Amino acid sequence: MGENPHQVTHEHHHFYHGGKKVASTSVRVTDQGVIEDVKVMEHNPASKVVSFIDSKYSNYNSERLSKLKSKLNTLTSSLESSTKSSGSSGSNSKDEDKLKKKIKQQKKEIEGLTRELKDLQSTASRSIASHQSPLLLSPKEEEPLVSEDYTLYTIKRYLTVLKQGSYGNSATDQKNFLETLNYLESKLDKIVSDKNSQIEKHITDKIDAERKSKILESERDFAKRELEQKESELENVSKEKDRVSKTLFSAEEDIVRLQKAIEQMTKNQEEDTEITQKMIEKIIEKERSRIRKKMSGEYQKEIDDLKNHITQLGAQIQRLKETHDAREKEIMESKEEAALFRIKSADVEKLKQLLKESIERERKLEENLGNTINMNQSLTKELDLSKKVLHEIELSIHDSTYLEKSSLFKQKIGTLSPSSQSLKFKAIVDMCDELAKLNSNLREKVKTTQANNDLLSQELLQLHKVKLETSSSQKLYQKEKEILAAEVEEIKENFKESVRKAQQESESLSKVIQEKQSVIEKYKEIIESKGNNVESLEQENRDRNDKLKQFKKEVEEKQQEYEELSKEHRDLGIKCTKLLREIEELKEEDESKSSLITQLKSQIERLTSENHNTISRIEELELVLENNGKKD
Repeated sequence: MGENPHQVTHEHHHFYHGGKKVASTSVRVTDQGVIEDVKVMEHNPASKVVSFIDSKYSNYNSERLSKLKSKLNTLTSSLESSTKSSGSSGSNSKDEDKLKKKIKQQKKEIEGLTRELKDLQSTASRSIASHQSPLLLSPKEEEPLVSEDYTLYTIKRYLTVLKQGSYGNSATDQKNFLETLNYLESKLDKIVSDKNSQIEKHITDKIDAERKSKILESERDFAKRELEQKESELENVSKEKDRVSKTLFSAEEDIVRLQKAIEQMTKNQEEDTEITQKMIEKIIEKERSRIRKKMSGEYQKEIDDLKNHITQLGAQIQRLKETHDAREKEIMESKEEAALFRIKSADVEKLKQLLKESIERERKLEENLGNTINMNQSLTKELDLSKKVLHEIELSIHDSTYLEKSSLFKQKIGTLSPSSQSLKFKAIVDMCDELAKLNSNLREKVKTTQANNDLLSQELLQLHKVKLETSSSQKLYQKEKEILAAEVEEIKENFKESVRKAQQESESLSKVIQEKQSVIEKYKEIIESKGNNVESLEQENRDRNDKLKQFKKEVEEKQQEYEELSKEHRDLGIKCTKLLREIEELKEEDESKSSLITQLKSQIERLTSENHNTISRIEELELVLENNGKKD
């Protein structure tokens, strides 16, 4: 290489087959990237150098190839821009679907261009199919030991040559060049497909990672919201707990204050009770001393007379009570007798009812008997008539006059033709059979009628017996009824007399008792006037006791309220503990999700860096291709 501005660089490529070098290429490139010449040397006994510059036909094909290459470059750039846009807007699922559809469409276009390249190659191959010279290189047998990047660079160079040169002067040169081009195109297809698959995998991985990260972020946001809700609930519970604690403390203070007040009231009550008792004793003692001083001999005598009079009244009252008890005993006995009379009256009513029922039954039996007798008479008449008819039929059965006169016989004979008059005797015989059947039916009917008559006669006899018995019992009942009525009248008179006497005695006794009670009421008024002071003190004591009971009831209600508040405080404490445990669990879960999100973010960053590296590499290759295109 020289230092002049038009420095020329030679690039050499060697191809091996079976361990031997079969061909080599030499590309002359200026410092501006313009390919001046490409030479291929076959290493065989008649080695020759083939130049690719000079052929109109190959120039036409190179133009087609350059157009295809430009399309490939356009698709590659659009694919890379789709990759970049997918990296920048991977958050939207609709954009992801559009990108995937666009990538599929571009892949289809690339496949169509690849098919067009192959068609172009097959066209060139058919043009030189008649030549049987050995191949320059068989990629299927052995591939050159060059890297993919270097091969891609070589492909770019050869594509540039195709734009400027030709396939060669001979069919062998053209065939060798086409084989080399086919090998290079297969390498290009492989590289493009690998790059596309890498890009697609990268996009898919990135989309999945972003989707997972979004899911985890949404879960983390939900967990945060739930944690905030739990914390707010915990705060509310803590406030409620503080409120309940304050209420509980105030309730405890109220209870202590009430207990002290109860103790003080109990103490005051005891003191008041002692003072009241002492005052009552003093008042009673004073009244007793005053009564003793004022009492004189006459007063004492009057008291003694009253005591004696009260004793006499007590004896009289006792005698009156005994008399009253005797009267009550007599009244009870009369009541018992009246009850017996009522029982007997009930029995009489029952007997009356039975008698009515028996009379009604007897009447119904008499009606049935009359009906039966009438029926028997009608049946007897019918039987006699049947016997008479049967007798007449039996008498007239021997001659045909009865049968001829009978309607049935006339009907049967009328249906016969004159030629069948000989059957007259047969018809007569049939009529005799029918009459015999009617006769047997009548006999059975007569037997059943006679049996019914016998049963009815027996029942009639029984009814007559029952009637006789009922009439005798009715006579006895009438006698007993008259006796009971006389006894009842006597009992009623005695009872009225005893009641009248008892009323007179009770009225006199009540007058005496009222007189004695008026005297006793006077003495009661004297005693009650002395005891009014004591009753007022007792009433005051009762009022204090009622107030104390009411106060105790209020204290019990406060204690119950205190117990309810304590229970609510315990429930809130349990709920607070439960919420704290749930918050700790949510925090642990949030930490685990945060670590997973961190891992996914690192994975996304790694994939993004790989994507950037791939994109930068593709951009470098595109820049090289663009520079080569500009130079061309």
